[in-house]
Amino acid sequence: MRYPKAIPFVGLLMVCFMFAARSAKANDITFHDIAATNAVTVTETNPGRLLQLFGCGGAGLDVCGVALGGGGISVFLLSTTFSPQFTYLIGETSLTSGSESDDLDSLSPFVIGVPAVSFKFLSDPPTLEGVGLGACTVAVPCQTVELGVPQKIGSISWSNGTTDNIFFESDLGLNEPVVPEPASFMLFGSGLGIAALFLQRRRRLVAPSVWHGRSIGLSGAKLAALGAILRRRLVS
Repeated sequence: MRYPKAIPFVGLLMVCFMFAARSAKANDITFHDIAATNAVTVTETNPGRLLQLFGCGGAGLDVCGVALGGGGISVFLLSTTFSPQFTYLIGETSLTSGSESDDLDSLSPFVIGVPAVSFKFLSDPPTLEGVGLGACTVAVPCQTVELGVPQKIGSISWSNGTTDNIFFESDLGLNEPVVPEPASFMLFGSGLGIAALFLQRRRRLVAPSVWHGRSIGLSGAKLAALGAILRRRLVS
């Protein structure tokens, strides 16, 4: 799908005028690639500084182009984690193999001093499920893989102290394994640790034995063996 090259620049001009009288608040912008809607949509936590240029929710439109300004004509881009011209690749299952599911591309240069920036989020349509937009390779690896949950891509800071964070959320494909979140691993590990401490404490309470001033937890088998040794000594 092709769009006129003038669209990003017209959008930036509109953004500058639109933001001239608005105060800026930090914004979390999330692109959603949800299979149920068959479209890419975008949401923000503090609406007012994001202008949708094309796509963004139309049936069957797996693309969303937007422009973002800092909150006024005198406000400019101060720093960003993005390169001036970038393509952020998102793989389906691997960073260095398999197909590319989505990507985020700059439409205008992300350079210090500009009053606004524009970019687009592109997803593979259902007809390309399993094929993708391209390939993640060792030579050209993807930056991350889709997990089915919101993931942060980068941030943009403006001269008025405002910082905007860019996220994406992409459904897992039909053949993609579900990858547990880091929090799930931490919760599972904590549960195992607590269970181990509980069992160790229970064993010490049930079978305490004092030897050289130290409390030692003994199992049933060890207690039986110790009893047999004591009986033999008493008999002899």
